[in-house]
Amino acid sequence: TTGLPELIALVRRTLKKTRHYEPEAVLITSGVSGGLTLAFLALLDPGDEYLAADPYFVSYKQLGVLAGARPRWSDTYPTFRLKADRLPRLLSRRTRFLLVGSPANPTGATATQAEIRDLADFARAHDLPVVSDEIYDAFCFDRPHRSIASFYPEGTLLLGGFSKTWGIPGWRVGYAAGPKPLIEAMARIQQYTFVCAPAPFQAALAECEGEEPLHAITSYRKRRDLLCHVLHDTYRIVKPGGAFYLFPEVPAGFKDADAFT
Repeated sequence: TTGLPELIALVRRTLKKTRHYEPEAVLITSGVSGGLTLAFLALLDPGDEYLAADPYFVSYKQLGVLAGARPRWSDTYPTFRLKADRLPRLLSRRTRFLLVGSPANPTGATATQAEIRDLADFARAHDLPVVSDEIYDAFCFDRPHRSIASFYPEGTLLLGGFSKTWGIPGWRVGYAAGPKPLIEAMARIQQYTFVCAPAPFQAALAECEGEEPLHAITSYRKRRDLLCHVLHDTYRIVKPGGAFYLFPEVPAGFKDADAFT
């Protein structure tokens, strides 16, 4: 249920090398979506709340519905980057965690080191766990990826995976790394839901240490630059710092996005 020991060991070595992060526990999940599902179910009860950025990945809302909880969205326009000084007004006695994603889906926004540190300071000051979705960690085009786990190791659940970097979303292999009590709760839920991530693919990925699919990252950077160049005269675009996305504003003259489509 918790994952092949050799893949868990690889995740630990990778996090220590790339994030300077040595988590208490690691769980191999059925992709990052599986890790998000387990985290929401482990952390939320009906009536609870959680903090997240708007615009957001579609699951961030629907997993709250599944748990009977509700998101409190932090408006990130026009930069699309989550800012700690906008979060205090959203806190309540039912707030259970802060959800962070950088680089982000659907905007490609990538937080600066200062922004990540501010979010860590906010979470620590309010004793809030952080769920950090880092599936796009390798796809940072303009600055190195920085994980909030580097600044708030005791309170961060780091979710990562192999789907984007290796182009294997159908393999359904990700990982969750963080505080032992939370990982143990997620493992209990996984036992009775996903059961485990596919074992043959876990074994294959455990053999990939040291491999760097840089050709894919270079290709995505070129695509970003091309699209921004071609579209900038027609659309208002915030140039994404990472991930796979542009989030253009609907041009003037259309009532809404449906009308434009």
